[in-house]
Amino acid sequence: MSRTLLNVRAAAALALIVLMVGVAAHGDVVIFKDGFAIHGNKIGKEKDVWIDPDSGMAFVMTKANGLTAIDDGPRWTVFPSSALQLADVRDTNRFKDFTPYTRTFTKGEEKLPSTARNPVDVQGWDYKAWTKVVKYEDADPRVKHTVKLHISVMTPHYIRVGSSSHQVGRYFLLKEWDPAIVRKFITNHPDLVEMPGKPDADRREKLIRFWIQADLLEEADKDLEQLLVALPAEKDRHARLKSEVNGLRAEKIIAEIERAHDSGRNQWAMDNLASFAKTFPKGDVPNPVAMRVTALLVDYDKRTQQFNECRRMLDVLAKQVNAANKFLIDGAVAVRNEVHLDTLSRLEMFMTLADRAEKDIKQDRRPSQSPEELLAAAITGWHLGKVAAETKVGQAYKVWMSRQMALDYFRTPAAGNRQAVIKRYLAGEFALKYDDLEKLVSLIPPPEQPEVLPVDTVKVNLPPTVASPLGVNFLLRLPDEYQPGRSYPLLLLFPDPLQDRGAQGLLDRFGDLPSRNGYIVAAVQWWDVNKLAVSYGYSKDEHAMVMQLLSHLRRTYQVDSDRVFLLGNGEGGAMALDIGGSHPDQFAGIVPMNPSVHQPLYIPYEYWVNFHQLPVYMVMGDKFGNSVKAIRMMSERWMPKGFPTLVVSYKGRSMEWFAGELPYAFDWMNRKRRAEPGKVLGPPGTDRTKPGFSTVRLSDNRFHWLSADLKPERTMGNVKTSTQTAPVKLSASIVDGNTVKASAIGARELTIWFRNGMLDYTKPVKIQIADVKPATETITPEIEVLMEDLYERADRQRPYFAKREYKVP
Repeated sequence: MSRTLLNVRAAAALALIVLMVGVAAHGDVVIFKDGFAIHGNKIGKEKDVWIDPDSGMAFVMTKANGLTAIDDGPRWTVFPSSALQLADVRDTNRFKDFTPYTRTFTKGEEKLPSTARNPVDVQGWDYKAWTKVVKYEDADPRVKHTVKLHISVMTPHYIRVGSSSHQVGRYFLLKEWDPAIVRKFITNHPDLVEMPGKPDADRREKLIRFWIQADLLEEADKDLEQLLVALPAEKDRHARLKSEVNGLRAEKIIAEIERAHDSGRNQWAMDNLASFAKTFPKGDVPNPVAMRVTALLVDYDKRTQQFNECRRMLDVLAKQVNAANKFLIDGAVAVRNEVHLDTLSRLEMFMTLADRAEKDIKQDRRPSQSPEELLAAAITGWHLGKVAAETKVGQAYKVWMSRQMALDYFRTPAAGNRQAVIKRYLAGEFALKYDDLEKLVSLIPPPEQPEVLPVDTVKVNLPPTVASPLGVNFLLRLPDEYQPGRSYPLLLLFPDPLQDRGAQGLLDRFGDLPSRNGYIVAAVQWWDVNKLAVSYGYSKDEHAMVMQLLSHLRRTYQVDSDRVFLLGNGEGGAMALDIGGSHPDQFAGIVPMNPSVHQPLYIPYEYWVNFHQLPVYMVMGDKFGNSVKAIRMMSERWMPKGFPTLVVSYKGRSMEWFAGELPYAFDWMNRKRRAEPGKVLGPPGTDRTKPGFSTVRLSDNRFHWLSADLKPERTMGNVKTSTQTAPVKLSASIVDGNTVKASAIGARELTIWFRNGMLDYTKPVKIQIADVKPATETITPEIEVLMEDLYERADRQRPYFAKREYKVP
């Protein structure tokens, strides 16, 4: 009996999920190893349908390498069902008690043509009937399309908009809609409408329950207030519901306070902790919440007292030291100005010894340490970490002078002058050992930090350079309470030229979310504003612009280089995806929304493999044109191999701004850190690809500790228009015998970069390029290499101290 495969993708070519069959008893929440969780109604595994042509019987079978997704109503989230990423899958449905409010309408049969555009309301929403009429223009100016829309489902989680005239079905998160508009609909649903003059307590409780489940507690408060006015006898019902709302509000407030605590907004957190007890009646705060509040209060009281004492002791001791030791006074002032509540632990030894010295003086005992020695402990601990703190004034002098040298070096643009700075330092008497210097340069303040920090959004223009001929124009916004004594994650935003109305338009879409999460944000005006039609060019100059910006921000503000994220919309989403895949060692994650994907770059030229350690949170609508095909093809490669990738696909939506997705995206980003490459550098080979990172551009030539001089004939001048038979491949590994093996297809020369922890540098290191006989090298830290690498990349979390260059056979 013969069977043929019915490829349902032929019938639904743009659908990300072609056929999903729900798993009956499990899969309501998917929990990843970093704690990020996705809730839904069911998990589905993609299926193929086989039809027996003789009998016509259909057989549903699990699709080989099929996608797995969880459905929460308005969207599918496709995820890797791999032990590399998943921690747990639980049967815990957070939506099971949600009440759906539905209306019955006839489904339309007419297809809305792809040429339809520019919808205009002919008749606004009828809030009682849940309907409206929209007229679309067409590419043909003589044609108009009249579409009758309706809301068929409204739950505390989502809204479905359908049509009685056309085949239209669009889903929205409820929070994408203004609560005032939602109220107009929901209060007119037949299950909630009251008879005139007859307030109904049960119906009002249902409405309040809707707001509670939707996490719109302010709306619930409005109806609770009206409940007592209309039905004063319902005091018990009111008290019960009010207590529930207060308990949930307490949960939200403490979660926001904890977020502020984690993101460095300590003053905001302390102010809100102080007012917390006054906000809620006794008994309305759940015990677990009360315990979290108490723990934070105790922690802040202790740290604030230590912080104030630390700064006071620095001031007192600075006045007591001999004026001949001016560097101790300068160092004490610098430490006092830079110390932060979150970095106080670096001064632990200093505070212990200074406190003991004050007690000795009060009891007429001679302190064990002089003021000079105490300040030495502060300076060494602050610049080298608490483990390296010591009271030797000579060591403190070396540390302080090394700090001055490093800041001078990083502020010197001319290479020859930088070499002179480092030569003087190494020839002088205050040069630190390499390990101490590496630690110091990772902890000093940004070398180019402004004297006055911006308190609002500022526009910055970086001039063109030889390496970056476009320069950079961007908008910068620092988080509230930014202080260079602690490091902050960085979010680079790439707008869509048309959809976002410039960098300011995209930045405005985020509101205060970045600041609440403690992010430095830079929105890049990456295109020529004088051009009417703009698309991302996939060019080396656009890449150089982003690398110039990243280096500038690392030099100017205290950026945590292990927590740098890219987020783009539309053409900006295409830019974020490309730059992330081209420089995966620079970023902790990327969030492309509606990316217009240039498929050849990712599939034939195999850039999809570069994401094997780079987390991706892709957001789009499943009606988003041909890019959905490319995203699906990448997903079919990413997901079965356990790449750290999520694809969120909104049902019935096209290229739109998905505002409701931002809180989820920040929760996802807050859990991410830049991946360590480990012993194997470059993704493993697959059935279709050779091992290693892929590149087709001269600018995409460094991946972690391996860089290359590529053969120009093996690269593409213009990714969109040039052709190339195969990508350049770069890979390396650290194997037994203190050996590094590296290979390249399409490169002339390879450079191996060395950093702490890679190898045993007390023994000879063997370097083998391709099949050539290994070369034996003695690798020792070279301060000149360290400083120049930091100058070029400003990546203080991943410093390299030596490099070796080799010809590729």
